[in-house]
Amino acid sequence: MKNNTRTEDNDSGYNTSFVTFLGGYFPESMTLAVLLSIIVLLGSLTSIKLLEALELFSTGFFNFLELQMSLILWWMLPAIVVESERTGIILDKITEKIPPKEKYIVLITFILAFFLGWVNWAFGLITSILVGQKLCIKAKNNGNKINYHIILFISLLSLISGNIGITSPGALILTENYLEITNISIINFALNVQNLIIFSSMFLLLPLLYYHSTGKENKEISERDLIINTSIKEKLKHHNIPPKDSWVPADYLEYSSLLSIIAFLIGTTSITWAWIHGNITMLGILFAILMLALISQKNPVAFMEKGADSTKWSLHLAIPFLLYAGTYSLLTKATLYTPIKNLLNGIPVIGSYLIALGAGILIPDPGSLWFLLSPLSEVAGVLNSLITTMYAAGISNIWLGFIFIGILGIKGFNWKEYIEYALLTTVYLSIVIILVLTLI
Repeated sequence: MKNNTRTEDNDSGYNTSFVTFLGGYFPESMTLAVLLSIIVLLGSLTSIKLLEALELFSTGFFNFLELQMSLILWWMLPAIVVESERTGIILDKITEKIPPKEKYIVLITFILAFFLGWVNWAFGLITSILVGQKLCIKAKNNGNKINYHIILFISLLSLISGNIGITSPGALILTENYLEITNISIINFALNVQNLIIFSSMFLLLPLLYYHSTGKENKEISERDLIINTSIKEKLKHHNIPPKDSWVPADYLEYSSLLSIIAFLIGTTSITWAWIHGNITMLGILFAILMLALISQKNPVAFMEKGADSTKWSLHLAIPFLLYAGTYSLLTKATLYTPIKNLLNGIPVIGSYLIALGAGILIPDPGSLWFLLSPLSEVAGVLNSLITTMYAAGISNIWLGFIFIGILGIKGFNWKEYIEYALLTTVYLSIVIILVLTLI
């Protein structure tokens, strides 16, 4: 996957940073989607005719356009909420209260990545990266050395917590009628005992494992990784509003904060009423986040600008999903899921987890991964399959962290060190996940 990085010599660290190095070996998600769909197309010819296979390849996504849009918005809308000047003000105030010492910086980064990440991926990932970076700068200015590498990696753990929390894409998909399997309440999934045990083990033990694996060596933030110049507020600020004497008639609506407030009040009242009298669904959650995004930005113009910018978070999904849906249709029609189910019968939990972990490297979007693997859920049970798939998707995203870090313009640290962290996380969580789902 190509990243917009300048060409530097190896001494600068650019060529060895995990974003540049690992990204150079990983193809774009669209390329992988094309390869996957072609392989499945050829495999389907053993069960269905060529013309039928070609038709499914090209039209298989027709029935899943609503799901595609929901997953795109799942990535975009939370980013609009977080990447706002008002959010920046809150985050700046938080950093002012935190002492510039390593134990406090690690703690606040973990809290944001884990608990805000559990609420939503963007709330955890973007906030923990920005707050962690500003606190590392603050510590550096105060003469305190901080291991920035651990801080940055901890932020990426929100890619796991975001998959198993109250806005988990897989669980949200099951609140709608997108798939022909049993629906599950998002609350029942997020508060499931097995899920909470695994989540707790992450919070309690992973920080110690990272610390002991690296010792007490301090690795300060490098100049090339800085994305904050003065404050988080300035980083997230949209363009300045022009003077009123230069406004045209449309500007009085487009720059109106009152209009955003009115829409927010109407929208939140509407969705709250809907939830009181019905179930919490994916579309309802997305609408609620839309209202938060609208009020977090100063006016409709700021909302639209940040909305356009937030599309960068969904590029790995938007177009490839069309091929994922065609692949799903081919696998279903050609009954290619059946031999995989037969293979999993003897090892339902371990087998489901390993398949999801491997497939997650090829399919970076967790919602799309669950969509493709959901027909296998009858082997281990829908809830167990959902838990294993969502954790596997998060762990796979850790290995693909260069995609998400690169979006923010961060190059990261040495790729060998990054792989050590990722391997440690994978081994530890894999053992915990398999033990918990097998024994409890």
